[in-house]
Amino acid sequence: MAEEKRSYIIPLRRGFINTPKYYRAKKAVSTLRIFIQKHMKVKVVRIGPELNKKIWERGIRNPLHKVKVTVFKQSVKDKKGKTIELVKVELDGIEYKEAVKSVKEEKQGGLADKIASKITGTAKEAPKEEAKEVSKEESKPVSKK
Repeated sequence: MAEEKRSYIIPLRRGFINTPKYYRAKKAVSTLRIFIQKHMKVKVVRIGPELNKKIWERGIRNPLHKVKVTVFKQSVKDKKGKTIELVKVELDGIEYKEAVKSVKEEKQGGLADKIASKITGTAKEAPKEEAKEVSKEESKPVSKK
């Protein structure tokens, strides 16, 4: 199936107007998702990072009232080989990009590593800086007579 592209102006206020203020941005995102599912006739909707930032930029209590988006409909094969229709939504004029997930760096010098290195004898110890001892004479303030 060819890729389908449409533009919508989605009214978000109708969805979150009767919810408590501390849930409004979350409800706006779910309203956006429901609107796209209804109009594009799909179950899987992916919201782009720029659109998400735009909805949340004014905080959880005061999201956007309406937003203009571009919708891309695609057919993708999953791990089992089934074809799934999914929709990618992004702000109008911006190309959809997957959110980059940061990879946590491995912890260096954890307790288990230290114990293992001591046992095997491959420990690389950093040179320790010796604290300079300050004599009592140097630390006393000079008094004027």
